[in-house]
Amino acid sequence: MLLATAPHLPTGRYFEDCHEAVVVEQITDGLHGVMAYALDSVAAERLWDISLALIARARASGATSSPATPSSTSSTSSTSGTSG
Repeated sequence: MLLATAPHLPTGRYFEDCHEAVVVEQITDGLHGVMAYALDSVAAERLWDISLALIARARASGATSSPATPSSTSSTSSTSGTSG
């Protein structure tokens, strides 16, 4: 939790096992290291902007906040997870 909330720590860094992750060319074990592209602040800014635009477009079209939310006009009744 400290890493997520400490204002004195730098942003844009990845940590694992309580240490800053090492930048690697390839993740071979699926667990350790961070790829250089994951630290690209320009790409992160672009992704953020695209995400905001997609959210704005979804809200403008009247999309709900959760695709799993049942429709209020549904004619089927819920069984609350029980089988009949």
